[in-house]
Amino acid sequence: MRSVGSSPLPDSSPSDKATQESTRAPHDWDIGSLRSPLGKSATTMLAVLVLLWAVDVANALGDRRWNFEFGIVGRDPGHLLGIVTAPFLHGNIEHLVANGSALFTLGLIAGLYGIWRFLGVVLVVVLLGGLVAWVFAPEGTVSVGASGVVFGLLGYLVARGFVERRPLDIVISLGVGVAFGYHIVSGVVPTEARVAWWAHLTGFLAGIVAAWLFRRRRKPATADTTSGAAPPAAGSAAGGSAAGESPAVGSAPPVGSETGTVDSAVDAPPGTDSR
Repeated sequence: MRSVGSSPLPDSSPSDKATQESTRAPHDWDIGSLRSPLGKSATTMLAVLVLLWAVDVANALGDRRWNFEFGIVGRDPGHLLGIVTAPFLHGNIEHLVANGSALFTLGLIAGLYGIWRFLGVVLVVVLLGGLVAWVFAPEGTVSVGASGVVFGLLGYLVARGFVERRPLDIVISLGVGVAFGYHIVSGVVPTEARVAWWAHLTGFLAGIVAAWLFRRRRKPATADTTSGAAPPAAGSAAGGSAAGESPAVGSAPPVGSETGTVDSAVDAPPGTDSR
């Protein structure tokens, strides 16, 4: 008797390969790729730093007069535009270096949740935090710098763990709180005359608001729907036997939402009881 060797499996057809490519999971990327969440976050924060340095060089060449033209001046209607422009301006290189290093670190973490979400958080911090800082800033003072955004990201990351209540978010919140706790406390209380502590405080509070605004939308999950006994059917004409119960209808499988929660089960057919 001869032994028959196994025949090689046929190669996948081009259509099969195309199907595999189209059904590839969204997270099927190389961790070192710029398309990964870390790559997108790092690229975005690098672009932010380049922009801040470019603005600072131009501002320094003009003897930093932009600070007085486009900074936040408390309750001065002529400087409302400073709410948007002040975070791009700094008093000196040391000021930019201190804010830039913290901004890159915190922005890198916040950007991992999604670039559009990160930009939305920054927008809330800049507009809401800047407006409140404009209202409460001492009259005649000029405030510039990205420290309000830095404290806004601190508030966002610290509050996110309490809002989302997921293990990873809680760990990140605790880590950020431990690492930057001293800076948070010392930055939101009046310590030095040249430090705009009110901008830090309003930015931090705006970050907490952003954590709530950009939280995951949870869809309420309901218990599986099972059927009870169906109403009795008419007896058969032959033999007059009582009609049996209709077969039970099982609950429809829950549909998973993109946020990881479970949608409500499909409604049971009429005549069935929901349990």
